[in-house]
Amino acid sequence: IVTASFDKTARIWDAATGKQILLIGGHTDVVESAAFSPDGGRVVTASDDKTARLWDAATGKQIVLFGGHTDLVDSAAFSPDGKRIVTASLDKSARIWDAATGRQITMLGGHTDTVVSAAFSPDGRRVVTASVDKTARIWDAATGRQIVLLGGHSGGVLSAAFSPEGRRVVTASFDKTARIWDAATGKQTVLLSGHADTVTSAAFSPDGGRIVTASLDKTARIWDAASGNQILLLSGHLDQVNSAAFAPDGGRVVTASDDRTARIWQAHAPALEIQISWTRAAQSDPLTSTERFQFGLLALGGSRTQQNRALFSHGKDADQGEPNALARLGRQNDGAALAAKIRSMRDAFLLKALGYYTAAAERAQQEGWPDDAWKNWRYRRASLARILAADDMMGQVADTYDRVKMKYARQTSTTLGRLRRWLGIL
Repeated sequence: IVTASFDKTARIWDAATGKQILLIGGHTDVVESAAFSPDGGRVVTASDDKTARLWDAATGKQIVLFGGHTDLVDSAAFSPDGKRIVTASLDKSARIWDAATGRQITMLGGHTDTVVSAAFSPDGRRVVTASVDKTARIWDAATGRQIVLLGGHSGGVLSAAFSPEGRRVVTASFDKTARIWDAATGKQTVLLSGHADTVTSAAFSPDGGRIVTASLDKTARIWDAASGNQILLLSGHLDQVNSAAFAPDGGRVVTASDDRTARIWQAHAPALEIQISWTRAAQSDPLTSTERFQFGLLALGGSRTQQNRALFSHGKDADQGEPNALARLGRQNDGAALAAKIRSMRDAFLLKALGYYTAAAERAQQEGWPDDAWKNWRYRRASLARILAADDMMGQVADTYDRVKMKYARQTSTTLGRLRRWLGIL
């Protein structure tokens, strides 16, 4: 198993025992994705440091650096023959690279917002991309020409993948659904509906008969790819599930979650086999979970009155016992600039911040913060779409940010730059 982490590393694990085999380090920012080459001898990673990198899976030595994107790189994947890499980025493009030399071969340009994922077709002749612009698109891998547009989701599309035979595509979206499409015509054929929150990833089983999805609702689910009926619910993670994939034999599923674990499940019975976990000490994550969800609350639902007063007065950094994380915001930029940036890539920002709303409500309740604080956070979590749709939402962001910055300027010990880089908003 290979995993990617906010601690700037990727790690390889023994799938039978759950023990760590190798740590891959070298990126200078969050590692967003990691994938093995078809022969298992290499690993490709994508990072917020705007690069993708190729590594020797036995030694952890960096082989090739793919540099050229102008913003965060969200995903990287091999072609079926292992000779090319496709990357997806916040710069609204996907790019195809020579895996041996690092040379850019083709740029896939046409999406109007962040490209979250990209993957080759089984024959390597096409690429499918998923974007926050609510579409997935299929491209000619040789020419970069767009072939088919898959449009129908009502929210940003977070992942897209071909079926094993290459005739279908499955997508996952902010609209809480996954959908199956005809790769030749772009027609939707099956709707997978049942998750209670954003569906973060979707993938076919090796035989193409099933789909596994991951969601912010803390579950993964297995579906019949022909009928769209749910077969299994994989429940046990304590936080949002970011990705899920079948084993090569289709008998098991691996999931990765914000609860800092990856888990392996039987694909035919909802029994957890192995849990792979890593501690905060091992991660050396530069930000605590409290800092993350508190800033997400401020930026995405900032009330000018009661909720923020409760947050400012009672919020504690549970990991380090430090004063309220919001009191440590830096003096850089102003609220209007921050609001404008969030507006320009709202869905991408949401993916980074959404998962911490639930954590905020739970932590506040556990630590005895005022009832109005945790109840309001829970309410915001459930009605985020309504809040984001409000005409004055960005005005609230700008106003709240500016007032907080002024109020706590003298107490600041950590710059806002740290938070901005982690959240990927600037």
